[in-house]
Amino acid sequence: MFATRTHHHFTAALLACFLLMPCVTGCTHLQLPAIDPTGDCFFLPCPNTTTLTLPCTDKLQNGCGPFGCLPEPAFTDPAPPPPCLQGAGVPRTAPAPPPAKVVDECADGPKAVLFDKHCDLHKLLHLPDRGKRGRILLNHRKIIAPVGGEVVLLSGVCGTDGYLMTGEPLEWMLTPDSVGTFIDVGDDKQGALHRLVARNPVEKKTGSYALGRTSTVASLITRGNLRRGDDVPVKKGETWLSISSPSEGISRVTVMAPESDCWDQRKATATIYWVDAHWQFPAPLNLRAGEQAQLTTHVTRKEGELPASGWKVRYQVMNPEVALFDNGQSQPQAVIEAVVNENGDATAILRPIAPVAGTAFIQTTVIRPAGLDEALPRMTLGAGQTMVTWSAPRLVVRTGAPPFVARDEEFAIGINVSNSGDLTAENVRVLTELPPGVELVSTSLIQADGSRVPAQHTLVGAQILWDIDNLPAQTQLDIELNVRAKASFQIPVQARGAENTFAEDTVNVTVVQRNLVVTITPADPNARAEVGQETTFNIEVRNNGDQPISGVQVHAQGDQGLLAFAADTGQWQQHVVKVLEEPLLPGKPWTIQATYQVREPGQRCVQATATGGNAQRATESACVNAVNPPPANPMVSARIVTGSQSVQQGEEVLVKYFVYNNGTVPLTDVRVVATYDPALTALQFTQGYDSSQLGIFTVSWVLPSIQPGEELPVEGEFRVDGRPGVARLDVAISTEQGANASADTTLEVLPPAVAPPPATGPTPTPQPTQPRQQPTPQPPPIGAPPINGSTTPIPGPTTPPAQTPGAVGSGIGGLQVDIESRDNPVVVGDRISLDLVVTNNRNVPEDDVILNILLPAGTRLEAVQSTMFQGDPVENISADGIVRLQPISQLRAGEAIRYTVLITGNQPQLMTVRAEATSRQSPDGVGDETRLQVQAR
Repeated sequence: MFATRTHHHFTAALLACFLLMPCVTGCTHLQLPAIDPTGDCFFLPCPNTTTLTLPCTDKLQNGCGPFGCLPEPAFTDPAPPPPCLQGAGVPRTAPAPPPAKVVDECADGPKAVLFDKHCDLHKLLHLPDRGKRGRILLNHRKIIAPVGGEVVLLSGVCGTDGYLMTGEPLEWMLTPDSVGTFIDVGDDKQGALHRLVARNPVEKKTGSYALGRTSTVASLITRGNLRRGDDVPVKKGETWLSISSPSEGISRVTVMAPESDCWDQRKATATIYWVDAHWQFPAPLNLRAGEQAQLTTHVTRKEGELPASGWKVRYQVMNPEVALFDNGQSQPQAVIEAVVNENGDATAILRPIAPVAGTAFIQTTVIRPAGLDEALPRMTLGAGQTMVTWSAPRLVVRTGAPPFVARDEEFAIGINVSNSGDLTAENVRVLTELPPGVELVSTSLIQADGSRVPAQHTLVGAQILWDIDNLPAQTQLDIELNVRAKASFQIPVQARGAENTFAEDTVNVTVVQRNLVVTITPADPNARAEVGQETTFNIEVRNNGDQPISGVQVHAQGDQGLLAFAADTGQWQQHVVKVLEEPLLPGKPWTIQATYQVREPGQRCVQATATGGNAQRATESACVNAVNPPPANPMVSARIVTGSQSVQQGEEVLVKYFVYNNGTVPLTDVRVVATYDPALTALQFTQGYDSSQLGIFTVSWVLPSIQPGEELPVEGEFRVDGRPGVARLDVAISTEQGANASADTTLEVLPPAVAPPPATGPTPTPQPTQPRQQPTPQPPPIGAPPINGSTTPIPGPTTPPAQTPGAVGSGIGGLQVDIESRDNPVVVGDRISLDLVVTNNRNVPEDDVILNILLPAGTRLEAVQSTMFQGDPVENISADGIVRLQPISQLRAGEAIRYTVLITGNQPQLMTVRAEATSRQSPDGVGDETRLQVQAR
């Protein structure tokens, strides 16, 4: 027999190697009989063998064939987790109705067994990938199965390299004392070529004996239905057997590998316990707080016809801090075993620890005890989970109050009472008691929309009671308690209801002495603002205590119609925050400004809150009345300034044409047309003039734009060549917006002191010279500011006109005052420089010349400078802002004295600064004025 089996091995190996070129599954070497080196026999007797290493040994060791096939995966997909433990299932009092139509699960299912590429190996039932040499492997050694079910066993034989071997014969045997019978044995349906060399048939000989063979291809046992949870994958090198039993008992199935060389490892036994049992776990319960729960599990046998008397059900509370089982004798326990009675019921009583809301989770296990009817051991058959929920109202109290308040300052304490339970809280009462020094002001209820209505409360001595009656589940109530306090205090707030429901919270308030004071006022004394413009609030913080206060800061919060620009973030926001770096000393004020842009009309308010260390806090508000800007109204005005109303024949005169935008919108393409008398000869004009109409004594300019409140001049210099009489000057202004204006004036032309010789012929019309160009911009001379920042005007005369020798002074001409600003527009707080010139245009002296400067409201004089005076040129300043300069005892003929006046504007406005001069010879006086636009910073 041994020689026959060895010869059979050798023949099969040669055929497999040279005819079929087999793929090795599990083993990577081919084992052959060893040749006898003495020559007495062809082969040595067993167990002398030799190993044939194939050319693709490396691949074979990795489970790959000679043609480069992919290796078997080292690990299969993990098994799906077991289903979650269900609740008690369907109670017996309300069984689930049967389906209306019986559906055959196998009607559209696949074949009962699929092979090779048609099968899916991603299941949990399989043998280990590796094992010991010659050892037989069995997937289960102990199984508990329901009566009537079908159990599938897998087995295989491990080769010398530890991998499963294909085509190995196996024998399946059922012990005589076992129950059940074999149903089917695995067959890999090998092809005709493989059957030529196969010597191990697959056959179920009897109900207790079967022959099997490890497979050469993978397969899948589908059982013929569409459920994938009960599929069994069979890999190469494995084989299977199915067994079933119609009655309770034990089946012992032994599988043996008859050709294994390891006798002590060539067999394995699986024990199957067949149990006839059906059970229903208790359903989840919802009870009122404090009530006990009765849990019952129904267990039956014989397909539900007989109770499983004597069996046990084990109950375990997973959270024993909520509830425990009452065993009727000793202390309550978290685990209890209940015996199934003659009705098939196993009942346990669960009692809550306290009469409050909560949920207990219970693990339920069905146990078949040993030694009842058959020789079966104690077995755990099934487990489930249920829960018991106790419902109750649950009151919760939350309080809130400012941690620091000022003495005798009214403040609010918030009280929130809620019912977080799942039942209505009945007869709820909220109460608190005010300590001495705390005065009740009022109480109110806060509605869902945030509004407040007076709350009905009862005073019993120092106690305050609110009777709420019923508070439904998952609802809340907000109470506001307004009080004043003279000292720090602590008060408890309680809520009580029926069924011993209770909740409490505590309020702690510290009373401090407030030494920080804040005031806020609009910068505009009229408290008015215009939409689209800026408005400024002056804020002053003062320390009225006797100790420095550190960490002082001001938070100015504007309403929705005011926005401030934050330079650090580049965004518009409603608040302005200022921080004082050093401590605020006692009695010392800290003054700041908060500037907002007005976005909406109406009363616009800012609340300034000053805070500091030691819980210092102060708040005050101020408002302005914001109005919409007036409708756009383009307007323009014009004026002509000659400096003197009379001029001698042959003298030169400087004429200034001023264009003023007195409307509310910018003016563009402003055209200035000036017409002069033929008695005047044009000498030069401000740069940018149009000379096309000089032949008809007309000159014009086009100014690109003039902003509201801005005034721009253009100038012309003329010589008086006509006869004595009156010379007329006219100017007409037109704009793109349709605004127009005009102005005119006259000059008295006087004869010279000595008449010039008569002309001998017609005098040709002189042509005006080209404007004086300045390649490098220089500061304009006194009396001639630049026009629109781009052109250079003609400077005024610096010397008086030459007199004819021998002429007698007649006192003609007069006193002249000119005042101009070097800076326009300017920003609030910036210094403004004004040039003031007083000139004696007479040919006789002016005596006792007095100069006055009229400053508007919102300006401050900084200094007056002049080279004529060694000390301060200012004599005095009146209460209404008139600055009187030191008198000039005598101003010689043709003499001019210049002053530099420095002022500062402290509020946005369009201001007018006027200068006036009188003398003994000119008691009526002369004057000049200039307009300045002061803009907000």
